[in-house]
Amino acid sequence: MQRAKRAQLRAAKTRIRQKAKAEQKKAKEQNGTPLYWIWEFSKKVVLITAALYFVSFVYAMLMCYKAMAVVMDTTALSTLVTEANETFRVVVGGYMVKAGVENAAKIITSNMLGGKTQPAEPEPTPPAEPLEDIGKLG
Repeated sequence: MQRAKRAQLRAAKTRIRQKAKAEQKKAKEQNGTPLYWIWEFSKKVVLITAALYFVSFVYAMLMCYKAMAVVMDTTALSTLVTEANETFRVVVGGYMVKAGVENAAKIITSNMLGGKTQPAEPEPTPPAEPLEDIGKLG
């Protein structure tokens, strides 16, 4: 009896694994468009640039503190902060433009295919008929 239960459990686990693999394969096929790697790549670039920006900002803050305490000169660090700000601004701005173009393309294609952007209005309910017996005694 226990062997049968174990065999059923193994079979169920195998079915679940096969179903999960099939779903992963389907997701990869859907995301396997020729330009999909560009979208993912741009997200990675923005995240890496943001991380590097914050690291350089913290480094500049620490070095400014140290430079002010020792030499009283922060000209090199101001250049570092300025260049890091410019790079971060360009990368994030480019990503925002790309995301805006993608969203506009999605909206245009959904409108061309007849997709409704607003939900349909519900039908009005008919007014209730007055009850004649309300308010009468006995």
